[in-house]
Amino acid sequence: APLVEELRAAGFAVDSAWDLVNTSAPYPGALPILVDHLQRPYPSRVIEGIARALAVPQSKFAWDVLTRLYADVSERDAKDGLAVAISAVADDDVIDGVVALVRDARHGPSRNFLLSALERSEDTRARAALIELSNDPELKMEIQAVLRRIKKRKS
Repeated sequence: APLVEELRAAGFAVDSAWDLVNTSAPYPGALPILVDHLQRPYPSRVIEGIARALAVPQSKFAWDVLTRLYADVSERDAKDGLAVAISAVADDDVIDGVVALVRDARHGPSRNFLLSALERSEDTRARAALIELSNDPELKMEIQAVLRRIKKRKS
């Protein structure tokens, strides 16, 4: 309720953060509000919705918050949502951070969401990480698909 109230006061007609996830209209004015609420003690599913609403490149300013929370949370919904947001905001300036998160098996299957950042990257460290992790039991299937798409684009 506090998030919805603050977003409505800022001019966003929403019933939850998920309404932003499902819109194609830009909402840059909502991003600072979402980052603020992301750091509050909400249930995992609410954190997931807020994080997924932050899964736009304009949220890169929140990189440190997103990665800190990703490292700290253990609930699957929240972890997945944060991984989606991290992947969406990542670019080659932070590719080392993405690689470190993908390599850390403690993050479990949510790491699969981070692979799209490695797929988009032109940095050779991203490709090296994909190859290095291609036998990771939780990532193997998705990495194979990513490597096939990369190969297809190059040919």
